[in-house]
Amino acid sequence: DFASLEAYLDSPPNAWQAATWVSALGFLTLMYAYFGPIGRVVARGLEGVSRQDTDKGIGYLAGAFFVIGCTAVGVAVVINDGFSLPVQDLLTGDLRGAAVQSFSGRGYLSVGFALLALAVPCAAMWACKAPGRRRWLTVGVMCATALVLLGAIVGSRILALGIPLGALTVIHYRYRRIPLVAVAAALLTLAGTAVGISAARGTGSIDDPIAVIGTLGLTLDGFAFLVNAIARVDDFLWGSTIAEDLVLTYLPRALWEGKPVIFGYVAAQEAIVPGLHADFLGRATYPSGILAEGYVNFGIAGSLLAAAAVGALSRGLFLSARRGRAAYSLLLLAWLEANMVNLFRGIGFLAPQLLLTAIMLAPMLLGPRFSRSPAEHSVTAEGVGHEP
Repeated sequence: DFASLEAYLDSPPNAWQAATWVSALGFLTLMYAYFGPIGRVVARGLEGVSRQDTDKGIGYLAGAFFVIGCTAVGVAVVINDGFSLPVQDLLTGDLRGAAVQSFSGRGYLSVGFALLALAVPCAAMWACKAPGRRRWLTVGVMCATALVLLGAIVGSRILALGIPLGALTVIHYRYRRIPLVAVAAALLTLAGTAVGISAARGTGSIDDPIAVIGTLGLTLDGFAFLVNAIARVDDFLWGSTIAEDLVLTYLPRALWEGKPVIFGYVAAQEAIVPGLHADFLGRATYPSGILAEGYVNFGIAGSLLAAAAVGALSRGLFLSARRGRAAYSLLLLAWLEANMVNLFRGIGFLAPQLLLTAIMLAPMLLGPRFSRSPAEHSVTAEGVGHEP
C-alpha cells in the first residue's frame, strides 16, 4: 500500500504484474553491473582522474563548506521570516515548506545546504590525518551544528541523517575499520530516528510494527510509480528529463527568466502522475525512482540502463576509494553513501548533486599528491595503518 499518494494510483492489474517483472530484471541488472566487469572499468577511470589528488588542504575546504552552508541556512531563515516563528516551530522543520518554495529563483540555497552536509566528511578526513582530541571535538561540533541546521531548522531529514553516515564512511576507510555490529547499530539508529522524526511531524505512524515499516518506506515510492508509468506512459521522453536536471537545476533564474518550474525529475513525476505538483502547491516533490524514471525516458530498456548505472557507479567508487589513499574518490563515496536513498529515488534527481559535489571537491585534484608512507593512515584490504 502506497500510503503517501493513495488517491493518485489506480492502475490495472496487468501493470502490477509487468512492474514486478521489470523490478526483478532491474535488480539482476544492478547486481551484474555491481559485481561484474562494468564496476571495475568505472573504478579504473576514477583512479585515473584522482591520480594527482591531495588531502593537504582538506581542513580549509571543510571550513569553507561549513561557513557557506551555515550562511545559506541563515539566508533561508531570513527570506522566509523564520525568526518570527516560535523556537519550537523553527526547530521542528516547520520552515521546510516555505524553504522549498523559496528555491524558485534561489537555487543557491540548496547548494549551500549540500556543502554544509559535505563539510562534515571533509572534516573527518582532516581529523584522520592527525588524530587528536581537539580535531575530533571540532568534527563533533560541526556534525551537531549541521544536524540541527539541516535536520531541525530546514527540515531535510534525508540530508541530515546522511551526515554521520558520510563521516563514518571516511573514518572506516581512512582511520579505523568499524566493526560490522557497530555499523548495523548505527544504521538501525538512523532508521529509528527517521521514523521518529516522521511520527513527530505527523507524516508517519508508529502505532504498530507494520505502520513503522510503512513510515520508513514512505520515501521509497519507486514500485508504485513504476506501475503507473507502465500503465500511463505511451510517449517516451528520450532522456530529456535527465538532461534538464543536469543543465537547469543550478542555472540561476536571473540568467534565464523563462526557466521552467516543471522540468527534469518533476517532469517525469508529472508524466506518471499528472497534476501532482500543482496539488501540493510546489511544496513537495516525489521523485519516481530509478526504474520508473528510466521507463519514462526509454521504456523497459531505460529501466535496465538506470539500474546498471547505479550499480556501476556504486561499485566503481567503492573499489577506487578503498585502494590506497584516494582521497577524492573516498569523499565521493562518503557523499554517495549518505545519499543512497536519494540515489534510488532517481538518477536525474541525484545527478546534478553528484556533479556539484565532484566540482566542489575538484581543488583536491589540482595539487601534488600528499606525501605517502606505509605508516600513514590508510585502510586497505590488508588492514589499518596509523600515522605516528
